[in-house]
Amino acid sequence: MKKINWKILISTSVICLLPILLGTIFYKLVPMQVAIHFDFSNNPNSYMNKNIVLFGFPIIIALMQAICCISSDLNKSQDIKTPKVEYIFKAILPIVSIIVYSITLSIALGLQLDVRKLICFFIGFIFILVGNYIPKTSSTYTYGSHQYSFIKNENFYKKFNRAMGYSFVILGFLLIVSIFFASRYSAYVVILIIILTIIESLYFIKLSKFHAK
Repeated sequence: MKKINWKILISTSVICLLPILLGTIFYKLVPMQVAIHFDFSNNPNSYMNKNIVLFGFPIIIALMQAICCISSDLNKSQDIKTPKVEYIFKAILPIVSIIVYSITLSIALGLQLDVRKLICFFIGFIFILVGNYIPKTSSTYTYGSHQYSFIKNENFYKKFNRAMGYSFVILGFLLIVSIFFASRYSAYVVILIIILTIIESLYFIKLSKFHAK
């Protein structure tokens, strides 16, 4: 029977909620409408009520984190030998919650920050981190008392994941490098990420069907 790691679930969910403390402290200084989205030239182009931003978003992210933790624990294969991979993926949302919230709050308080550079650096770092651990994942997962596999050829899955890992690391590096150039270069990298994601997804679906035969 699968066991939920309540320690990780509770601790990471609480971390997702911690930014609310900052929102409470600076609540009166934050304008009613808060910028939540910026273009590549660092200009805000979307706003939302500060109550939703300061309190609603952390709660939503905490709920998402709890669902991800429970789903991961219930579907975790018994033979997983790389717990670091699990911990890293479970840490992504809490880190996102704190960093994005801090940037949004800082700008709402009047600080002049280059959102493009901060976000590109942060996402690039996440890509590099995840890219290093993608090759360590397995194609098998469990549901209930049964174990399943995305494909029957585990060797193919490992090779594909290795290629995915390299592409994530390279794209992450390109995102970080783009912050030293004009904003359009960051946009080019984002477009490249979208294109490669679509291509790799279609390629995986096609070959996984072939190797599943």
